[in-house]
Amino acid sequence: MRRGSPSFLQRMILPTLVLSMTWASLPVAGAVIDVGVGPGCEASTLAAALDLADDTTAADEIRLQDGVTYSVGGTLQLTNWSSTSKGPLTISGGYSDCLDTTREPTGFAEIENPGSGPTILIDTTGGNTSLVTLETIEVVFADGRGIAVEGNSTVSVVDSVVLLSSAGVAVSGGASFTMSNTTLQGNGPTTSGGGVFCTDPGSEVFLQGVIRSNEATNGGGIAIVNGCEAVLQPTVDFRSNEALTGGAIFADSGSVVSGIEGGVEFFVNDATLNGGTIAADGMGTQVLLAGADIDASTAGFRGGAIHASNSAFVALSAHDEPCQLPGQPTYVHCPSILERSDLGSGAEDGSVVAVMSGAEVRLLQTLVTRSSLPFPDTGTMLYAAGSGSVIRTESVQVSRGIDHIAAFHAEDGAEIYIAMTTVTENYFDFNGNVFSEGVRLEGPGTRAEIHSSIFHPVSSYVATGGATFAEVDCLITSTTNGLVGTTSNVVVADPLFVSPPSDFELQRGSPAIDFCDDGLFLPTGPGLNGLARGMDDPEDPQGNPGVSNAFATFDLGAYPLAAIFADGFESGNTTAWDASVP
Repeated sequence: MRRGSPSFLQRMILPTLVLSMTWASLPVAGAVIDVGVGPGCEASTLAAALDLADDTTAADEIRLQDGVTYSVGGTLQLTNWSSTSKGPLTISGGYSDCLDTTREPTGFAEIENPGSGPTILIDTTGGNTSLVTLETIEVVFADGRGIAVEGNSTVSVVDSVVLLSSAGVAVSGGASFTMSNTTLQGNGPTTSGGGVFCTDPGSEVFLQGVIRSNEATNGGGIAIVNGCEAVLQPTVDFRSNEALTGGAIFADSGSVVSGIEGGVEFFVNDATLNGGTIAADGMGTQVLLAGADIDASTAGFRGGAIHASNSAFVALSAHDEPCQLPGQPTYVHCPSILERSDLGSGAEDGSVVAVMSGAEVRLLQTLVTRSSLPFPDTGTMLYAAGSGSVIRTESVQVSRGIDHIAAFHAEDGAEIYIAMTTVTENYFDFNGNVFSEGVRLEGPGTRAEIHSSIFHPVSSYVATGGATFAEVDCLITSTTNGLVGTTSNVVVADPLFVSPPSDFELQRGSPAIDFCDDGLFLPTGPGLNGLARGMDDPEDPQGNPGVSNAFATFDLGAYPLAAIFADGFESGNTTAWDASVP
């Protein structure tokens, strides 16, 4: 028991003296402990408040006043705060005084550590747990991590800020960390994870808020490594983070980063070497995003937006919500976007995506647009190198790239699989006088397949040094120059886009409508506009100009036609009718 606790007799008569005794505010059960000096205050310091909360196994809340700095004289270590020991603990800022009962979510209380090490450490010993919530807390100028979470701890940080510290948050040893409406800003430089570093199997982080202007060697925004799992909640925003590798996200060694609920945004993230926004490395490592907006990424060497290596896997797809993008059609499902990706001066390989050493990047329902290289560099947009390295696209638009010799590029045994993809208006020179190559393949074992796609306009296709176009089926293109290998149903024609360069959907009467069947490629999902594949257009005769059979119901390219009465009049099957189709 702490010093100064009431005697047995005092505890027995306490209820009758609650209005007059100084012990009236002692938390014999779970309590609210107000910190300050004046009416309603139970403790004058944060340390004294923790001493009071330590007396029970019930949940306690310590309330701190906004605009006040609470110096902890070293690391504030919170160990074994759970119902089996000291009770779950909440520390809340945002109160104007000890009588205030309403937390103001922007009224931060500052917790300061004048020494080294983490400012706040939540951990466990002896098989115990810790359940800690921090609300409206500001950690600034920490000489170490602002917050460290270890062991069997579960920590939530709400409406808070970790700012201008040597590093932001560290999670390890199987701990769980959740941040909501919280900002991690200006932390680092550090080795890994300027904003968040998470390591070890069983460790997990759930992130929602702003991760801005943090810096690290690996993962300027976050580094998720060694089996940790990270969930990016809707509206998490990565901005202006910097690293040597992985400006916003670095993931390796079997870790998983997922943001499949949509609404994850990345803006102006930068890597000195690889992966301006995302760098994924190692067997079992996965980065999975749906409806992500990745804008203005830059890398100094490879992978302006995304770099994957050593058997890692990265996948982007649409999220199941409608959206309207500037200068684009209304989308039934909101796609992922890779926009304005770039490489540093002198770099050439993969201004948008680079895949190395057996890794795979899969783009589904993704808009790739407006990437560039510094003049006069002339590299490639989507690049794969090395045996086992793979790029796959389906329902993807690749458009409006500047200073690229080719849209797709594979070498040294890498593979590219392109399906239901629209590649258009990419230029070899800044003035837009020469179109980029559609696909460039180099070296033995390098191969590509193209299915049900549109490459228009492109300058040519290239396969050298033993590389091959293993299969090309159902393609409308502006030229077949260099397209050698196994080809079928390849037609030189104008696909009749609706309104280039803003809208690359198909006009009614486009030769790309009902062009192909699913004999060689079966789509895995809807088009980039969210509309179903394989819906027969009653106004288009099969085999004009594509596969001449009744099963040619698949439109080429990223956007299947929005046919209101698709499949209804010819077959009597009205299941595809949808009044919501624009």
